[in-house]
Amino acid sequence: MRKKEEHEARKERQRRLREETQRLQEESQAHRAARDAAKVEADKKKLVRWRQAYDDRWARLLERLPEGFETDSLAFEDIPWPVSEQPSRVSIETLSKESVSSFLLSIPLDAEVLSKDIIRSSLLRFHPDKFTSRVLSRVRTDDVERTREAANIVVRILNDMAKDYR
Repeated sequence: MRKKEEHEARKERQRRLREETQRLQEESQAHRAARDAAKVEADKKKLVRWRQAYDDRWARLLERLPEGFETDSLAFEDIPWPVSEQPSRVSIETLSKESVSSFLLSIPLDAEVLSKDIIRSSLLRFHPDKFTSRVLSRVRTDDVERTREAANIVVRILNDMAKDYR
């Protein structure tokens, strides 16, 4: 009888241990899920701030030039490039379809704005003729070629993206 009681007690301890292990695993998974959800939300907010800053920078860039403004005063870093990078860290190498697409299409600022509209408005900003007259003509001489090359890369990427939404 005593062995049977010991055996039953051992089985009960093992059952409780399994239940406790299961409970701890579920708590851990719930904690990870909550942490991941908070990170996703923080990333969304960060991207929304980046996108708003991008649009604000474009608005300031396209404002009328004040009297006495030097026409060749813009640097490559002053151009609002459609990537999630600090302006000082943007380079031709950071301009990829993945980085541009992720920046422009991951989180629409307005639910009514379609991806193809976002791409279209971006294409208008970087259209070679418009970009040359509005922006490139104001870029410092030593940054003109790099800026032109980067703008052409962005246009090719945007045209490629636009094909996906036709």
